[in-house]
Formats: sequence, structure tokens, C-alpha cells
Amino acid sequence: MGSLGRESARLREVRGALDRIDAGSFGICLNCEEDIGAKRLAAVPWAAFCIVCQEAADHMASNPQYEDQEQISDAA
Repeated sequence: MGSLGRESARLREVRGALDRIDAGSFGICLNCEEDIGAKRLAAVPWAAFCIVCQEAADHMASNPQYEDQEQISDAA
């Protein structure tokens, strides 16, 4: 992914975080609905997933046998 693509993706992530703040759901994992750790939010304030769910999503993204992101909870 090029620089523009990375910047566009980051902008979408930040806008998503702002939307979650407005909705009152900031800091809650979009997958498992557990709290996202304070250290993770300090490092990645736009994080949408807790570290366990993010690692599962990253694993799925790097393995083409996973076709559906809904499998995150199964892998987590």
C-alpha cells in the first residue's frame, strides 16, 4: 500500500474513533465488546479492537484461507 493509501486508511480509522467517541462506545472492542486496554489506547488512540482481537484480525489478513472477518471471534 502506498503512502496515500496508508494515510487514507489512517484517516478512516481516526474518523471511526471520533464516531465512537460521539456514540459513547470509544474504548470498547468492536469484536468482543470488552474494554480496550489503556496502554493500547495510549499507543493507538484510534484502535477499534482490543489487542487479542487485533492480533486475530492481523492473523486472518495474512492468511488467505480466512474469507470472512466475522471469524475474528472464533480465532480470538
